[in-house]
Amino acid sequence: MDKEKTLRLIIVEESRNDAEALANILRNAGYAVRHVPVYDQEELETALAAQVPDLILCALEFETLSLDDVFTQLAQLRLEIPVIAVGATATEAEITEVLRHGAADLATYDQPERLQLIIARELKNQQLCANARRYESSFRESEKRARSLMESSRDAITYIHEGMHIYANRSYLEMFGFDELDEIEGTPILDMVSQEDHTMFKDFLRNYGKEEQVQEELDLRGLLPDGTTFKACMEFSSATIEGEPCTQIIIRNQSNSQELEQKLKYLSKQDILTGLYNRHDRGIYRRGGRPVGHHQLQYRPESDHRKRAHGPATAGPGRPRLRTGPFRGRQSRPSAQSGGRRKARAGT
Repeated sequence: MDKEKTLRLIIVEESRNDAEALANILRNAGYAVRHVPVYDQEELETALAAQVPDLILCALEFETLSLDDVFTQLAQLRLEIPVIAVGATATEAEITEVLRHGAADLATYDQPERLQLIIARELKNQQLCANARRYESSFRESEKRARSLMESSRDAITYIHEGMHIYANRSYLEMFGFDELDEIEGTPILDMVSQEDHTMFKDFLRNYGKEEQVQEELDLRGLLPDGTTFKACMEFSSATIEGEPCTQIIIRNQSNSQELEQKLKYLSKQDILTGLYNRHDRGIYRRGGRPVGHHQLQYRPESDHRKRAHGPATAGPGRPRLRTGPFRGRQSRPSAQSGGRRKARAGT
């Protein structure tokens, strides 16, 4: 604990002067102390209700409010506060007795340095416990988010321990024809593998996790409920669920991936609207099966107003005008003959 922060204490003592003497011992050690002296059960209840202290110092010789009374009150309020007993002596038997009652330690009035060291130790333990609770809360929140992401993932994900299913996401259950997680818990992962790959899969699991095992992917054939098999790629990684070590497996259906690749390859070569092949593809053909080569295939749809003004621009209805040959742009240079006719008209 940072000594610049205020140390909040409840001191159970016979007199206010005795309580102030204990507080001064801690002030001499550099702590900023704010203490509340209590003398009976009612004052203890009021002090705990007003503010939860960092520590409680309790005099052993005080019969009005004993060490057991203090712990009884803390138990009723469900508070976990370190209690340090203070007595005239601290023999081994007395230390053992206060520890049996639940106290953190026993200090004496004539050894202030021991009290200071006990206080420093307990404050450090409190900080460690607070950090542990915070980390545990963060871990649970991260685990909750990770499970939410797994449930929404399209990849089939499962967790196994010693070859048995302990968890699977929705995509995994749908892949193998299960409705609920209870149907698959405790069943062997080997049931999802084709019979001819059992030996290979067993050897892989047996060696997985060893230092010499560097392979984290395994290609095999999965087994569906109807008996059909499919090409699958299993990706393995170490994981933990609720503090227990296990193995995460992601299964990707390679058969579906190949079909998707073929569809993407087809769409990259051919326009789905016009049916024409893309310009960058070498598979562009003209009528008759001859490649276009360096010629350019142009598609020029006619607008309605041009059709009305000049008549049909194509040989048949709805037939686009196609032109092959080197592309020279929309504008062309005037020929010498047309230029001469323009000059003649200008002269007349």
